[in-house]
Amino acid sequence: LSNRSSGTGTIQAIYNGSLVVGTSSISYNSIDNLSFTAPSTASTCYLINNTAVDPGSAMVISNNTFGSNSVNYTGATGGSAAFTGINQSGVPLYLTISSNNFNNISIKTTGEINLIYANYVAPTGSKTIQNNIITTGFARTVAATMMSN
Repeated sequence: LSNRSSGTGTIQAIYNGSLVVGTSSISYNSIDNLSFTAPSTASTCYLINNTAVDPGSAMVISNNTFGSNSVNYTGATGGSAAFTGINQSGVPLYLTISSNNFNNISIKTTGEINLIYANYVAPTGSKTIQNNIITTGFARTVAATMMSN
């Protein structure tokens, strides 16, 4: 997956925007050799973007590998948009995000970086985020104001 355009918009390697009832899983995927090489870009990037889930269901995002060889956001001037590894904005009853590997990632953006983003209060169920790792390296190669994980 490669983006060489300088435009705006959203880039999503894996996207689910359909309401799924029951247990859902986004697991055992490998997103590799992803590069943004335009001189500059305002395109928001999600490696996994899950925006819909039944509120009575369970969601599992696990054992995904991001960047076995590299994920690079390296245009000449860099980007200005957000970069999010895993985004869970749908609100399931039970959420598990575990054992995901962020490997050899280089990001050149002044925008917000979230490796895992699931910013909501679990209704009466639970939200478990554990055993996710960064291996080999992670670099933000341009000055910026915010980084979260």
